[in-house]
Amino acid sequence: MADELQYDGTKGAGTVLCMLCQGAPRWNGSAVVARSSILDANWTTGMVTCTEELTADGTPTGHFVGDVPAGMTDDKDIDAYYFESATPAPGDPIDGHQFIPWNGSSVVRLNSVSLAASGADAVLIESGITPSAALVNDSRTQLTAINFRQAISVFAAALAGRISGVDSNSPVCKAAGKATNRISATTDATGRTAVNLQVPD
Repeated sequence: MADELQYDGTKGAGTVLCMLCQGAPRWNGSAVVARSSILDANWTTGMVTCTEELTADGTPTGHFVGDVPAGMTDDKDIDAYYFESATPAPGDPIDGHQFIPWNGSSVVRLNSVSLAASGADAVLIESGITPSAALVNDSRTQLTAINFRQAISVFAAALAGRISGVDSNSPVCKAAGKATNRISATTDATGRTAVNLQVPD
C-alpha cells in the first residue's frame, strides 16, 4: 500500500495530517473506533502525516501523499479528511476531503470491477406482475417480475432487432442478432393497444 492518500493544498504548508474514517468510526492508530471513545488529548493519534512532493530542484508542489495504514483491513470505503495543521482539534474545519473505494488491502479501480450475470439477475426492474402470456421467458414460463438482464434484451430488440408486421399493425421485434421474437405488439392509429414480451430464461 503506497500513496493512496492524495491531497492538493497550500504549497509549502509543512505538516498535513489526514484523519481516516470508515463510516462514522475513525482510525485511532490500531483500530477503527467510535469518535466518542477518543479523548481530546489523543485526537491526532492515528492521523496519517502526508508528505509534500517536491520537484527535481526541491521546489514544493503543494501535492501531499501518504499511505493507508496496513491495519485498515476492513472491506469498507474510506473517507480521508485533511488538515493543514500539526495540531488539529476536535471540530476544526477540514482543508480537504478524499473518498477512497477500499477493499481491505488496496484501492478498488473501476477497471477491476465486473458484473456477473447473476448480479444483473438480482436487479429487479419490475415486480408484482400478474402472470399472463404477456410476459414469458424463452421456456414459456409466465413471469411475475423482470430483471435487469431480461429488460436489456427487450431494449436491444427494440433498438437493434429486425422488425416486421408494422404495416399490418402487428409489429414484431426480434432479438438482436437472433430469430427469437422479443416484442410482439398490436397497434392502431392511437398507438400500442397490446404488448407481449418474451425474455431470456
